Amino acid sequence: MKKFLKEKKEIIITISIAISLSFIFLLIQNIFKLEKSRDILICIINSLFTTGIVIVGFGLLVFVNNEGIFNIFVYGIKSAFNVMRFNHEKQKTKETYQEYCQKRKKNKFGYIIIIGLIFILISIVIYIIVEAVN
Repeated sequence: MKKFLKEKKEIIITISIAISLSFIFLLIQNIFKLEKSRDILICIINSLFTTGIVIVGFGLLVFVNNEGIFNIFVYGIKSAFNVMRFNHEKQKTKETYQEYCQKRKKNKFGYIIIIGLIFILISIVIYIIVEAVN
């Protein structure tokens, strides 16, 4: 039950971030100063599409991270900071790169990509409707 609630919480947070990002893109485009309904709809389409692309890109970045592309960089930076500590004599035995890679947890990313694709799909549907009317 707790796992189910945690997954719902992650989805709700991602949708909230996407809606907030969409609203920010609307504000950047000065939607409240537009007068024609077509211009307002195009502004909404642009913000939804841009938000979808950003969210999908973030999901793909999480996917790439899960595959271990950034492991060597993170391991190197952590090792460098551990060496620069003042009390490095007291430090535990240093883990190897293989140990670091094995203990890393993988993050879920599928729902992020799906939410981004939904935003892109909504923008495409609205665009098709707007073009069909005009």
